[in-house]
Amino acid sequence: MRPLPIRILLFLLLFGLPAGAWAQIFPVTYSFIDTTVYPQFKAKDPVIVINLPCRFSATPTASLVARYPENPDSCNFLWTRYNELTGAYDIPVQNDTLVSQSQASGLGEGGYQVHISRSGLPDTAFRAWVYFHHFSVSVLKTTDGKLPNNKYTCEYLDLNGSFTTDTFIYYDPSNGKAVILPDAFETWWSSVNDVETVNKLFSDLNVRTYNPPVYDTHYTLKVTDRFGDACSDTVLYESIQTKAQFIYKFHDVIGDTKGYVDMNGSGESAPATFQFINQSINGAEFEWWLVDSTFTYGDVIKPVITTDTSEKPEFTYTIPRQYTIRLISRSAEHCVDTAISDNPIIIRNSELKVPNVFTPNGDGVNDNFVIYSYDDETNSGSYLHFASIRNFHISIYSRWGMKVHEFEGDINQWLANGGWDGKIQGTNRDAAPGVYYYIIVATGYDNVQYKGQNQTKGPDGKPTGTPYMGIVYLIR
Repeated sequence: MRPLPIRILLFLLLFGLPAGAWAQIFPVTYSFIDTTVYPQFKAKDPVIVINLPCRFSATPTASLVARYPENPDSCNFLWTRYNELTGAYDIPVQNDTLVSQSQASGLGEGGYQVHISRSGLPDTAFRAWVYFHHFSVSVLKTTDGKLPNNKYTCEYLDLNGSFTTDTFIYYDPSNGKAVILPDAFETWWSSVNDVETVNKLFSDLNVRTYNPPVYDTHYTLKVTDRFGDACSDTVLYESIQTKAQFIYKFHDVIGDTKGYVDMNGSGESAPATFQFINQSINGAEFEWWLVDSTFTYGDVIKPVITTDTSEKPEFTYTIPRQYTIRLISRSAEHCVDTAISDNPIIIRNSELKVPNVFTPNGDGVNDNFVIYSYDDETNSGSYLHFASIRNFHISIYSRWGMKVHEFEGDINQWLANGGWDGKIQGTNRDAAPGVYYYIIVATGYDNVQYKGQNQTKGPDGKPTGTPYMGIVYLIR
């Protein structure tokens, strides 16, 4: 409500006055002013709406001010109230004499008329209706402000609200016919939790949502009417939901990082160890499926069960294929949510690509004979390693049959040691420039054999692949 000045130019068209005339009757405070629509009476009188607070319990009063249109002095003002029984303004309210304007205070709800007279001027009367507007909003909740237990499950959540309002009736002065002052209401639910605030979430008073929040959330029902009044009520939903979510990282033991890193898009070489990081919300027990349940991985792989999101299970994959990871989160109230990896873990098929030249001259470029694996033949500048080799044996001979280098074991270790550095093994002597012969016998984690001339056959029946015995040029 806002105060008005003693002299105010009230909405002139409302009363049908010519421009520049002063209002004849107006409120001291108000929230909204409407206009009567009498069924028969032609005049339009103001309906002064005063909004009351939602939980207002005191007895409200209003004040009206009246003056003669030309605002002369020494006027007489007779205030009366509308009588619903007689259909006339015959209930005395106040009488002021020989004043320029009159203020009637302490008025209750209803219709008022002021009769103004002055010697030498025609008598005139003005009317106004006073409406104390009050409504209340209520949300179904327990005595401590929480959503009742029977209003939510793991699958859905029910919000129930209601509002009550009073109805204001004014009467046609010519025939006493009652008219209800029209109102209109807009209802909205909003939600607030630690993560987000959503305004105007639902518009119905009674709502069932099948997407209950995972965080404790306050739901507020706000009702607004056309008079600018608004009331609200709030209920707290203590979430029983859980949201499963996770990320995973690859344990890089060959690259420069030598720690847990984001995996690359092309997949990893077996054996590949991954660490799984639980980012679930409001979970009490977690079930990790690190190998697809439909896939036989040697012995039966059971799920990893944890109760703490800080636990970071690890798993080493050795069979080349794709793995879809699944995490099941259960809340303390037994609600369940499942997260599935957006991108599968890819363990690459085995491969070996053997270079045919190296230059051990100490310039830091191609100084060692090592086995590389490239995405394509044009990408020879990128060191991407071999892929998924389980057993590895290499022997290198000079053209006279002297063995100058041999290694058997983990190919990762051979690469870590620098492969063949161009020296005669067991000595510190440089091998002479020239042609050398290598023989490789290896097995991939996918059981592909790499040895001899590699007699894998293609669709045309002809041998395909890279020979695993051949020559390498040592250039100094």
